[in-house]
Amino acid sequence: MNLRKIFLLITLILLPVLNAAKAPNGKEFPAHWGDPPLRQTRDLRPLPGGYGRGSGTLAKWIQQNLDKDSSSKGTLTPLKAGVRLAVTRAKTPITIDGNLDEFATAVCTPVEYFHPDQNNRPAQFFYLWDNEAFYVGLRTLDEKIFSPVDPLWEGDAVEWYFDTRRDSTFRDQKWGKGAVHCFWTAMKKAELNPRFCLRPGYLDAIAKTGVEVSARRWERGLEVEFKLPWVNFPNFTPKINEVIGIDAELSYSDGSQRSYRSFIFGSPLSVAQP
Repeated sequence: MNLRKIFLLITLILLPVLNAAKAPNGKEFPAHWGDPPLRQTRDLRPLPGGYGRGSGTLAKWIQQNLDKDSSSKGTLTPLKAGVRLAVTRAKTPITIDGNLDEFATAVCTPVEYFHPDQNNRPAQFFYLWDNEAFYVGLRTLDEKIFSPVDPLWEGDAVEWYFDTRRDSTFRDQKWGKGAVHCFWTAMKKAELNPRFCLRPGYLDAIAKTGVEVSARRWERGLEVEFKLPWVNFPNFTPKINEVIGIDAELSYSDGSQRSYRSFIFGSPLSVAQP
């Protein structure tokens, strides 16, 4: 097996959330066109693009947008080979308080949706970024929440794999500066007590500057937020179309020691290679 194929590649892309206006016949205009002209002539004619009938003003606006879209299709930058996920840029500042409302427009990866134990296995990971940090939201279904005092990852927890290296060591089979394997949990035993730590043997991987974990219970499990500031990766500058490597491993306790785990993009091989 080629170990270099198991780790997720993602690209940081701004994905705006827009509301689409509608033509007179009810067909939606592409959201990126914005709103049609407010002032329009009172004539009535067929509209281009299958948008029914409307004013000459509206027809001109539609045609201009169609022409613009047609000319720009060949200039769009394609995703780089191997990229599997485009992460949404945050539209507002993120407060790390366990409330996932800010992740409403975030890209999401489902976990164990079809597992037989529907009360304790399904979960969702959400991802956002801005110029300050990379953010993760986690929502779980869990009837018996628990994480031991030590090691914290042997319970309900997340093992997080993150690689920002810009040189030939990107996704190398050795952990080095610019890549981090870490752990975070919402719990200390059965009590809500968010915690974070680095992998033993790699305690100098990052300075842990500004790292935050927060959580809250909801009626069927947990909601957790994690913030990993870019300042911990001084050789990386976040910007649109940058590619980084990620894997996320969700561990389950069922009220005691770790009893199950699920990798979002890879497998246990992620432990050996970022």
